Amino acid sequence: MKERILFAPSVNSTELLRTLARYGVNSFNLRIVNAVDLAKLALMRSGISVTEEFLTKKEQPAVISNIIGEIGYFSISSFSDAENIATTLDSIRSLIQENEAIVIEEKLLQGEFIEKNKALISAYKKYISAVEFANQIDTVMLIRKAIEKARPFDAEFIIINEYPLSPLEEKLLSVVSNNSYKSISMVELFDAQNKPVSVKSYTSAYGASNEVESIIGTIFESNIPIDNCVIATASNAEYSQLFYDICNTYNIPVNFGSGVPISNAYPASVLKLINAWDTVGYNGIDALNDLIFCEAFNRDRLVELFDNEDARLDEVISIAGSLKLSFNGTENKRRLAEYKNTIASIPDKRAKRKAENNISAVETLSNEISKGPVYIIEKYSKVRTGFAGRIDQSAIKVISESINAYLRFADSSNISEIVPEILSKTVCSENSREGALFVTSIDGAASSMRENLFVCGLSASNFPGKANENYLALDDDYLLFGDADIVPISENKIRDKKAKFNNLITIANALNVNVYISYSNFNLADLKEANPSSVLFELYRKQNGENSTVDEFNNSLVQVGFFDKNVSPDRLIGKAYIDNKAIEHSKNVEKAEVNIDKKKYRFSPSAISNYLSCPRMFFLQNILGISQAETDDPMTTVAANDFGTLAHSMMELIANNPISKDEFLQKGEEMFDEFMKSRPSNQSYAVEMRKTEFMEAIETAYDTDEGNEVAIAEGWIEAEHPSGITLYGFPDRVEKLKDGTYIIADYKTGNTVKHKENDVVSCMQALLYAFMVEQNYGYTISSCEYRYMKKGVTVKCAYNDSVKKEVSNILDYFKNAIDNSMFEAECSDCKYCTFESICGKTVQESEEDE
Repeated sequence: MKERILFAPSVNSTELLRTLARYGVNSFNLRIVNAVDLAKLALMRSGISVTEEFLTKKEQPAVISNIIGEIGYFSISSFSDAENIATTLDSIRSLIQENEAIVIEEKLLQGEFIEKNKALISAYKKYISAVEFANQIDTVMLIRKAIEKARPFDAEFIIINEYPLSPLEEKLLSVVSNNSYKSISMVELFDAQNKPVSVKSYTSAYGASNEVESIIGTIFESNIPIDNCVIATASNAEYSQLFYDICNTYNIPVNFGSGVPISNAYPASVLKLINAWDTVGYNGIDALNDLIFCEAFNRDRLVELFDNEDARLDEVISIAGSLKLSFNGTENKRRLAEYKNTIASIPDKRAKRKAENNISAVETLSNEISKGPVYIIEKYSKVRTGFAGRIDQSAIKVISESINAYLRFADSSNISEIVPEILSKTVCSENSREGALFVTSIDGAASSMRENLFVCGLSASNFPGKANENYLALDDDYLLFGDADIVPISENKIRDKKAKFNNLITIANALNVNVYISYSNFNLADLKEANPSSVLFELYRKQNGENSTVDEFNNSLVQVGFFDKNVSPDRLIGKAYIDNKAIEHSKNVEKAEVNIDKKKYRFSPSAISNYLSCPRMFFLQNILGISQAETDDPMTTVAANDFGTLAHSMMELIANNPISKDEFLQKGEEMFDEFMKSRPSNQSYAVEMRKTEFMEAIETAYDTDEGNEVAIAEGWIEAEHPSGITLYGFPDRVEKLKDGTYIIADYKTGNTVKHKENDVVSCMQALLYAFMVEQNYGYTISSCEYRYMKKGVTVKCAYNDSVKKEVSNILDYFKNAIDNSMFEAECSDCKYCTFESICGKTVQESEEDE
């Protein structure tokens, strides 16, 4: 039996063979090929090997992106422009049967916009030179090689009328078949007969989401097996997402012939966060936290590599983000080496212990990061189960191939330029399978026919769309290369879309398929009405007669509103709302009480100050244990808390250890420089400014230090107050005066003086330290001081019997507040509080206003 070769360049061969078998058509010895397949087959049968490396269509934009920067017209083009240039050049080259280079230059120079066309010619020449220099061959080159060198071979060649060939493809077919081939229609391919138009229903739905749910509802209400249904979408990006969401929500098995947006994949989330970390996140702590603690990142694989069980992932990330580790392995090693040398001299004991416990894990993380984005995505992206897992696997493949292709040809290792293009792609284009719904494009549905066909998205805004010209090759440019009916001008694109729709309906009717047509009559994104596509009324007239009116068509529409065919169990609630019905509660819901462990009255003075500032903040932070979200700005050279830690360390250094001012300042400079090795900055001017500020602050503190004997410096103390509150903490200093009394000294590095002289509330923290010192050491405390190092200002707070009584009254009130859950939101300044969104202050204020 003679081999039959069906040459259909844009057909899914696997799907078409399956569909032919489904409808009883003998496909034995039938081979379905595209242009590349036919070219390779012809060369192989002619004994000609292809020695060049094949350059895929995915790799072409990377090559072009690397060369167009030298062309003035394209010098500021994006990777998206490079993709369009690659597509445009391919479409032009496919219109030329021979003498490609000569024809392209000759024709484009006849165009109206010469500067643009010259740039396109230059891009074409540079591209061809780059490909040939690399000993590569692209799709068009491979086809030309087959045209020039392959011999005809014996087979029965067939083409399909509904899938017209380009001039270059016609030339290839003419050579390999020796001008012997036949053309048939899809209906003839299925051994069927054309039949009158038959559509079971035309549906108008309020919004695309209701349209999708209506289709799913119709399938289940009619008890149609889901694998007897194929859904053809007029707008794949929008409708595949809607079908994915609803099928995923209700666990409906589904396959997508045209894929789903890559944004549904975990690896895409990882890629997006990698790009944010490496660009706008400046490799800082917050951006690295967002990446590693995101739902899509497999943290367990990373932690398994840590050789120190004491290492904590959050602390590892904090150190790595402070060091601003990046994809640059060499720079990472340098920064880590400098940081390791500073660990021994870290003044803060907790910070030192944190560094020692985590440094080996930080090195491990650095090694992993240095292997690049593709490695991270392939190794650490979570892959789910089921269909979601197939999307994840497909996304890993697409992302890896795209990035590798770009890095292979690009001068830069920065991938940020191509990330937006990658995130706009679709993935997981699959063939249909048993037991699953099949969603595909209008073009793809023709070769994937089932007993029931649903065609959706046929609003005028979606289909057939507007006639838009290619900004690189205008319609007039394309017309230079051939007749108006074969070149891809904007009008022809609209014509071809309509033809594909009509062909689909023709094939479906010939095979006795039940056809359901729908469109969205309202655009929920733009909040405006949407008309049906013109093809619907044309189809209706074919079915019901040429004299059919628009009113008759409108009356035939099945109208679907909100929740009409919603498959969710709560659709009746939605319908009730639409009908202006009220929802009544079956019973009153009592307000939940806050249960506090009354045995744990143990707080630091700063916690008490929190309560006095805002009881609700105290409750959230010190009772519920919710930490305020700490953000780290990677552009901040030295954060305020780090500045304070350094300054306090310097004052601790001279407690009972008198050294000269020069030596003190020298130590301060060394300490600051060592700290900067743990937080490198690319802003040398900012480092110098912050260093100057630090040196001025500690010099002021040194000059204003009265040289009192330091009894306690950063020492731990704890004491129980008669109110029942246990206090604990680290006072900065307890100094002995000449008269034998003691003072509490608290150093502040802020720019604003917030404490008021002899004001118990603002001085509460120091006053509580005074009580604790008296209880622990029996010292007589005469006063407290807040020393502002930058300002050289000292705020004094008396500590006498009157003050002690007032402090006791406040602590009694504080304990009563805890016992009775008195935690109202009272703060007047929420500027630096991250609890504002959950504290209820806004609700409380609105109720008071009412």
